[in-house]
Amino acid sequence: MSGDGLPAVGTHEVEAEIYHSWDLCSASRLHVLLTRSAHRCRYLIDSPRDATPAMSLGTAAHRAILEPDEFERRYLVAGQCEATTGKGERCRSQGSLYVDGSWFCKVRGHARAEPDPTDGYTIIEREWHEKALAIRDAVYRHPVAAALLKGQTRREVSMVWRDETHGLDCKGRLDILADVTLADVKVSKDAHPDRFDVFLRNSGAYRQAAFYLGGLGALGREVRDSALILVEPDPPHEVVIRTVEEDWLRIGRAQLYRGMTLYAECLRSGKWPGYPRGIVPSDPPPQWLLRQEFPEEMQ
Repeated sequence: MSGDGLPAVGTHEVEAEIYHSWDLCSASRLHVLLTRSAHRCRYLIDSPRDATPAMSLGTAAHRAILEPDEFERRYLVAGQCEATTGKGERCRSQGSLYVDGSWFCKVRGHARAEPDPTDGYTIIEREWHEKALAIRDAVYRHPVAAALLKGQTRREVSMVWRDETHGLDCKGRLDILADVTLADVKVSKDAHPDRFDVFLRNSGAYRQAAFYLGGLGALGREVRDSALILVEPDPPHEVVIRTVEEDWLRIGRAQLYRGMTLYAECLRSGKWPGYPRGIVPSDPPPQWLLRQEFPEEMQ
């Protein structure tokens, strides 16, 4: 780490929480800047949003796949409240307080002792815990994914580099770094191979791949392929592995150049512009719609 608390250029083996605390340019920040606005990017830097259920499941599955031992150590499975109600029945509520190895809800009197400290743990409902494990198992049943995960690879590698073109300090966290392959695990609602281009466009994963490959290059590490391991969150948890082809990477690099130019300017000026303030005219309607409605004018 440098004297100001930021990490030195290079690769680091650190917890995800430490990585996310580094205030550096990242693929996720550039994705928001390019697809929404610089204003929203700055807002999310200053006020990180709470995770949605889908995001929480993705995070849990991600850790179960890449750090199975850490997953078992860090996640506490919440059970049903152990208290007995005034009617003599067991409370039906989901437990959220952990006391002496048992779960209790927050109704007054149900937990008759101080809760055990759960700092450093993530409390997860049993249903979500089982889903995360089912997703993990599906990935490891895929022969190519299993080979990547069980081979001579490094996982959850945090890297920091200097982009000299824009004068930006950047960070990235690599799921899997093999000899000549960079791989990223994504939980995707629809992993069908025929709709991979839709996934790439919507997620910006091609930009992330280009960003990470650029970072590895800046650190003197040449990687030949960038792959995505896509797994669906619903049974039977289909798994597909696709590489990101060069034309997608070219598009990603072009978009990153624009995004990083704007990001650097925002840092320099302290101004993070949002959407236009004035009245903006609509775009022209598509030609097919004009032909449909006014065929006589299109002769």
